[in-house]
Amino acid sequence: GLTPSAVTDRFAVGPLNPQFLDPIQDVGVQEDFAAGVPSLGAPGNGNTAILIEARGFQMLPDGTADAGSATAWFTVGHFKDVGIETLPLWSLAHPGDVPVPADNAGAGIVNLNGSEFLQLRISMFLPPTVGPFDPGAVLDRWSIRFTHDQ
Repeated sequence: GLTPSAVTDRFAVGPLNPQFLDPIQDVGVQEDFAAGVPSLGAPGNGNTAILIEARGFQMLPDGTADAGSATAWFTVGHFKDVGIETLPLWSLAHPGDVPVPADNAGAGIVNLNGSEFLQLRISMFLPPTVGPFDPGAVLDRWSIRFTHDQ
């Protein structure tokens, strides 16, 4: 199957020295990452559909991201297909059924504590029957939560 991947621009997440909180997926209460896995593009019950990774950057004195300060990529979490399009199962761990990219250094957004800028990498795992123009898994929206002391 295809494994398309998208990388966001670097984006500011807040003030100096943010301490990141693990994303929560409590449907109807707090959905930090919201996704869907349509049946046509589903990789099969229990299989990983979406892997979300992040890396951090320090802030330069002018308030922009220091491109040379990039951390390694870390797993933020992943969604598994459970047969219900709008309720894929969220996990904070590395997926065990798909290859994690070689430049991924571990699991946990807390590894990026202190990074004022983040960049996300989102990988979709599609079944062999899905072509490039067929619907696959979707990441609808996300929230990055953190605390700080200023």
